[in-house]
Amino acid sequence: MKNLKEFVAAIIENGGATYNLANGGTVHDGYMVSKKGFEMKFEPEVDVTKAVCQYIKEYGFELYEPENYIGAWIDNGVLYFDISNNYKSRSEAIKKGYENEQIAIFDVSKMESIYLPTPQKTGTMTQQQSFINYQIYNL
Repeated sequence: MKNLKEFVAAIIENGGATYNLANGGTVHDGYMVSKKGFEMKFEPEVDVTKAVCQYIKEYGFELYEPENYIGAWIDNGVLYFDISNNYKSRSEAIKKGYENEQIAIFDVSKMESIYLPTPQKTGTMTQQQSFINYQIYNL
């Protein structure tokens, strides 16, 4: 992907895409983890180009950080955007997924989501962290 025009085309053709505004690149391996607080969704009738522009207008400052990627995907006709980071380590990605309160992370090589079990909400902080540590090494 060389530019935003290709990013928009990839969203439409493939049902989703990832793009780095800072360096014009994309990812081919590792795990993508969304950052909490940067989600945005658009209803099915939205023009994808306009939605991309609106998302960049809202979060452009963050998107020009070299480690941040704009991610977009279509699920049941709804267009979703987020800012995500790429991690080479599966265990680090799972840990960051829990830290960012995500439902899933994305395995780029396999092109599939890895759903995270619901974190423990009760018990001591040590017990809650132990649950996450267990998931990091056993998912």
